[in-house]
Amino acid sequence: MATSKVIIFMHIPKTAGTTLRGIIEQEYSEIAYGYGGFKEEYNNLSRYMGNRASGLQCIIGHIPFGIHSYYNRPFHYITFIREPVDRVISLYYYRLYNKKYLPVEDIGLEKFLNNYYTQACNLQTKFLSRDADLADMVSLENFIKYKNEVKPDLEKAIDNLERYFTVGVTDYFNVSILLMGRELGWNKLDYRQKNVNLGRPGKEELSTGLIELIKEKNSLDMKLYSYACNKIKSQLKDY
Repeated sequence: MATSKVIIFMHIPKTAGTTLRGIIEQEYSEIAYGYGGFKEEYNNLSRYMGNRASGLQCIIGHIPFGIHSYYNRPFHYITFIREPVDRVISLYYYRLYNKKYLPVEDIGLEKFLNNYYTQACNLQTKFLSRDADLADMVSLENFIKYKNEVKPDLEKAIDNLERYFTVGVTDYFNVSILLMGRELGWNKLDYRQKNVNLGRPGKEELSTGLIELIKEKNSLDMKLYSYACNKIKSQLKDY
């Protein structure tokens, strides 16, 4: 793949993205970050617009599909998809115990699904559901401000994955990194998994009813995950 393309790592929360971020930071030096609050994200991303975009190598952040339309550069996205039940469990316990962010109350997973709907329900599909030509419709400022307020559209999400992405699957992390690295020409694949939540229970410790509720609330993400798994398995046959 041509190195002139800006690599955009769409880091969906709680999909092993922190580990991938470490790999990317070994490969690229000129990186724009889309993390933090609105002002920090906007300042980091907007400073590479215009003339400064020519030196940009990579964009990393909790940024949905569409950010490419604000930079006049060829682009290619990468992302990871995670099994939705695992992702929601990890998200809940991360928010519950992590002191870096405003923690959630210990309300239980069922209430968490309702009270934190934006983050806990079909978030992976939402991140992929925007149009490709956003800059003509939405300012960068509003793109960042309302980035999670998107109606999930599975058909559009899969179409965007097919057209613009190299995708990995968290359950097949090592294999996904090998496939991704081969496609993108990465040379530094020495890594250790980061930001792993060791204090959270496994799926086997949850009731069947709660697991089914999480699946129901993430029905589109379940289908997206199945699609991504099949894509990885197909790539392995050709490896």
